[in-house]
Amino acid sequence: MKIRLKLILAFLAVLLSTIILISFLFYSNEKTNLTRQIFNHLESVASIQQSRIKAINHQNMVRLKLVASRTQLRVSLRDYNIDAAPDHLEKIVRNIEDAKASLMDFKNICIISLEGIVIASTDLRKVGKNISQKDFFSQGRTEYSADHFFLDDDRNLLTHLSGPLILDNQLLGVLVIESGVKNIISSISDYTGLGKTGETILARRLENGDAQFIMPTRFDHQAALKLTVPKERPDIPIIQAFHGLSHILSDAVDYREVPVLAVTRYVEDTDWGVVVKIDLAEALGPVITMRNLIALIIAVATLIIGFVSFYLSGSITRPIIRLTDVAKDISDGQYNVLADESLKDEIGILARAFNKMTASLIDSHKKLGKNIHELSEREEQIRNLLNSTAEAIYGIDKNGNCTFCNPSCLRLLGFAEDDELLGRNFHHLMHHTRADGTQYPASECKILQVLKNKKPVHIDNEVLWKADGTCFWAEYRAYPVIRDDEIMGAVVTFIDISERKLAEAEKEKLNILLQQAQKMEAVGTLAGGIAHDFNNILAAMLGYTELARIKLSGRDDILSDIDEVIRAGNRASELVKQILTFSRQTEHERRPTEIYLIVKEAFKLLRASIPSTIEIRENIDPKSGTVLADSTQIHQVLMNLGTNAYHAMRETGGILAVELSRVEIQRHDTKVTGFEITPGSYVKLEISDTGCGMDRAVMERIFEPYFTTKDKSEGTGMGLALIHGIVKKHEGHISVYSEPGEGSTFQVYLPCIETDEIRPAGELQKEISGGNERILVVDDEKSIVLMEQRMLENLGYQVTATGNCLEALQLFVAGPDDFDLIITDMTMPRMTGAELAQKILSIRPDIPIVLCTGFSELINEKKAKAIGIREYVMKPVVTREIATVVRKLLDEKKSLRMEL
Repeated sequence: MKIRLKLILAFLAVLLSTIILISFLFYSNEKTNLTRQIFNHLESVASIQQSRIKAINHQNMVRLKLVASRTQLRVSLRDYNIDAAPDHLEKIVRNIEDAKASLMDFKNICIISLEGIVIASTDLRKVGKNISQKDFFSQGRTEYSADHFFLDDDRNLLTHLSGPLILDNQLLGVLVIESGVKNIISSISDYTGLGKTGETILARRLENGDAQFIMPTRFDHQAALKLTVPKERPDIPIIQAFHGLSHILSDAVDYREVPVLAVTRYVEDTDWGVVVKIDLAEALGPVITMRNLIALIIAVATLIIGFVSFYLSGSITRPIIRLTDVAKDISDGQYNVLADESLKDEIGILARAFNKMTASLIDSHKKLGKNIHELSEREEQIRNLLNSTAEAIYGIDKNGNCTFCNPSCLRLLGFAEDDELLGRNFHHLMHHTRADGTQYPASECKILQVLKNKKPVHIDNEVLWKADGTCFWAEYRAYPVIRDDEIMGAVVTFIDISERKLAEAEKEKLNILLQQAQKMEAVGTLAGGIAHDFNNILAAMLGYTELARIKLSGRDDILSDIDEVIRAGNRASELVKQILTFSRQTEHERRPTEIYLIVKEAFKLLRASIPSTIEIRENIDPKSGTVLADSTQIHQVLMNLGTNAYHAMRETGGILAVELSRVEIQRHDTKVTGFEITPGSYVKLEISDTGCGMDRAVMERIFEPYFTTKDKSEGTGMGLALIHGIVKKHEGHISVYSEPGEGSTFQVYLPCIETDEIRPAGELQKEISGGNERILVVDDEKSIVLMEQRMLENLGYQVTATGNCLEALQLFVAGPDDFDLIITDMTMPRMTGAELAQKILSIRPDIPIVLCTGFSELINEKKAKAIGIREYVMKPVVTREIATVVRKLLDEKKSLRMEL
């Protein structure tokens, strides 16, 4: 590009960019001001429309309640429900006809029975129709509503107003009014001040989140209850209206896919949204005209600036052109040509510089030889860099003979000098054998194939052989050297990946450990299933034991034994919870616990299970303190440590000592040096034996998962690992000291808590409340359903029990009001307890339901309450628990009725 053209373009760029920038700022400011004015107007219209709609909606609700409050109408309906005599029906009809006559815009008034049958109507065609499935009927049973729009046979837009008819706190039926919506349509269709394209839109949110237009629009008179907008289109303003906030949208499109400016409003106490919008093209018409005018001005300015630039650039470029002619002569070797130095401006300075350059060219020839020498030195530097790289590099000719090797190549292959490699066939020298010891034919060599295919190759896992006959794993790349489309040889680079191979082997070991973990997860799943079945057995055992205890009231000699059975059953229940925790199906509950009680109980059990050759010595302080713990897990710690001590002494006998005391840990306490433990009060549990002991190597690994010194038939190696985890979860610490032949001592530190209220595990309480309400019990386990029936009947309740969920549903459908409460199992044939509950609640939403389950992957307490189940009880269920839950729900139900 010539310099004159460059100057012209430079002038144009500078001046035009300034003009365009100023024009753009002016245009943006005008556009912003206009947009703000339009949005202010749209917001004003939206607020007015929102207020109108709220007022109309409120007026409809007042008129609906006015009709529903007619005493004569409600008394006539009550009499009709008691005795469906024609005179009662005639009074109902007369009342609704009077109401329609007093409120002229009501099209029709209907009285609906609780079963959804039209009893009376000002439109006789509707009498006897079943509308129980209509939303306005279902909603009208519980509240007043006025937003159920529909089109009649003539496609006139109407709305259903519905509400309950109640007398003396008793629901008698539902009042339904069909009313016109001309007042709303006239308000929405008022486009005053909105130009040619502005309009107001009223829509409601459907259950799936989509928007349905309630009223006709300016451009679609058939839009009412027909046009919908999916919730996945937030760029359409009506979807934004349902977010509950006011929105100003400048980058939206309307239902016609036309860009618009819009303002949205949400109508409180309804699912309605209001949008006031105007087409973007109309709204911004003035600034668009201004933009076109600015474009015209810029075009004219471009022509003027171009003409002026052409004239000015000529006076600048002519001296430069003469100077370029001189430069051309010099480039042709005419060093005696001099430029005109008479000009006093920058061109003159440039001419003098050219003359000096001519003089310097003579010196350049002298320096050329010196430069050649410097290039040779640079070539040597490149060779040094090649020799210094850590990656091994060697070259071969087209016959596979070595032509070059760097020091890294010599080092990795074990050669001292490059003469030992140069000229020798690389395949026969270091690539002749595979990793398994078989011969590697030259015809299969990937590097030699590069010479034939002229394509690079990358091998990430192959052995190369050293000069001493040993091999190593290498990753190599081979690149062809081509000159004039003829193969000249190849360059090969390689690195030693022996350490990477070791890492891959380690990874394989980790995969094996992962597989073991997956096996443990499968065991956990199996344990969860067994625990679920055991829960049902345990529920029957505990339930029937409690029934026996009630029958034996006054027999203290037998009751003490039965109490022990109940305590053992509660312990078994806690163990089931522990199994479910192991299988990741429940969580432990930690409560304030006096640990000395658990220690005494555990060692009482151990005493009965270990031989008399082992003496148990106890030094237990009852005032050792209270810990926040799960009693079952602490019991597991004691039993595991006690059993390990027994195993260490079972052949020789000895002393198993247990000591429980309270200790204060101070900062920098030498007794716990090296422990991960914070200062404070702790309960210290010490269990020691006089058995075989352990060496240091075993002690260092004793808490590792799967590590054990026992036979495979005696343990998995998970016991002490689980104990370590339990203690850590309780924010405590466990340590061990042992010497071979001197026995072992385990010390467990658990943090104390201060509390005045402790509830001992397994406490049997005396007072249980009952009642005389009617209860339906459903469980597919025959023993459990009979046990629960007897348990509740002993408390005074009227119980209907069944082991078939379909039979239970039939009983309830036949008499929904015959029962005050439902108790159902979760896992049953043909239908789950959750499904049964949903069907029952669809018939009678107010009935309380208790779901009993041992474990279910399909539901938990949160999901159960989300579908309407009032209480979620884990099996096994004892008398006190089920009695407390039942009484609580029935009392809540009575309180609710009293409030109504």
